Amino acid sequence: MFIADNTTLAVNFSPLFVGISLLASWQAASIPPQLAKKDVYELNEKQPKQNTYIDPVNAEGSEKPRWGKSCLIFLAALAVIAMTIINGIPAPAFISRRERARERERERLLTQEDNVIRFDGDWSNWDEVQSAKRIGHEVDIDRYRPFGYGNSLIVMQEPPTIAFTENFPRLDGATAAFPVFAAIAQALYVGLDEHTAAEFVNVSQTDAAYMRLINGEIDIFFGAQPSLQQLEMANQAGVELVMTPVAREAFVFFVHRDNLVDSLTVAQIQDIYQRNITNWSQIGGRDERILAFQRPENSGSQTIMLNLVMEGLPLAEPVMQEQMAQMGHIIGYVAINEYRNISSAIGYSFRYFVTGMHPNHDINIVAINGIEPNIDNIRNGSYPLIINVYAVTAGSSNENTKLLLEWMLSDQGQRFIEHCGIVPIRAVPAISDVVQYESETIVSR
Repeated sequence: MFIADNTTLAVNFSPLFVGISLLASWQAASIPPQLAKKDVYELNEKQPKQNTYIDPVNAEGSEKPRWGKSCLIFLAALAVIAMTIINGIPAPAFISRRERARERERERLLTQEDNVIRFDGDWSNWDEVQSAKRIGHEVDIDRYRPFGYGNSLIVMQEPPTIAFTENFPRLDGATAAFPVFAAIAQALYVGLDEHTAAEFVNVSQTDAAYMRLINGEIDIFFGAQPSLQQLEMANQAGVELVMTPVAREAFVFFVHRDNLVDSLTVAQIQDIYQRNITNWSQIGGRDERILAFQRPENSGSQTIMLNLVMEGLPLAEPVMQEQMAQMGHIIGYVAINEYRNISSAIGYSFRYFVTGMHPNHDINIVAINGIEPNIDNIRNGSYPLIINVYAVTAGSSNENTKLLLEWMLSDQGQRFIEHCGIVPIRAVPAISDVVQYESETIVSR
């Protein structure tokens, strides 16, 4: 759909305005239809104040001209045309929704504060920007709903040694852990479907899920360790949080694929996030300003960033565009090349989320101290930023909660966690190495 400037639109559509005004004038001066003579006297008597007087001889309407009203309508139409030409009043009906969205976004970006990297107004990469915005949205959680048709959950490759038919433990947790605990529920919870399972398996994200655990709304939280504020909330509520490590994961940093820097030290990351290092040229990269994305306080990744990476050092206060509510948003914006000139951005998350749930070929995960965050280096402990994935409880009254925790730490539970894509908390034999036997399924009631 073409987009013309306002003057062109006004010139092109001037005949249309004139035609509308002439039609309105004609309507204003129109005469009434013929009437039967027997009705004429009655009509004139009932409506003595009308401008139209009907001659009873020929029963045809002869109207007193209403040229004043007609002229006003015609002049108003001419005024609209003149204002459009002189003042450039837009004609939104002829501009596509896509174009209006582009203009609104362009105006917003061009009015950013000086401390934010400015958009240069070039829309040649609009399709790339829109694609990256879609990528930047959070993961489609519905893909990991238990018992959902065609979902993306891993299926257990051996008969489960335990199953639950009632008193299902209520599960919630971090987004990055959802595919794991949802797959566990799908493998062990019997008799549920996609809709009934939603009562027992949800993903509220870290902060809200910890709140639900403290309030007794769920039985097990899955994810990273609680923040100091979350521990304080539990203490104030008289709740003890019991953390059971069930897996290990890597905390990772990523940059755009065109960034020359492929490895950072922990000290360099600390300096970047304290703004002691503000340009990639200071650490072997291009002469580009560093945009260091952060997550909100009490999110799982922010808690790990503060405790594991910064080691008590304060983070620099993020400007408005440096804080992202969702992990997927950070990935999406780091992946965008040239948009807002932030191909030099850096962000952080968990390895499984970046590589398994939200893969993006436009980002590179950097090594830390020269060590890649792969499964082997997580398993052997050589990667510097390894965290525990916890199953956290708070005094659940459901007896099946303990049984589920015990199963997750069993050989079968640990194998299944590994099969889901994260490193188990301890080494276990593979399925092929397990002595074949006729397993007895324990049904908990």
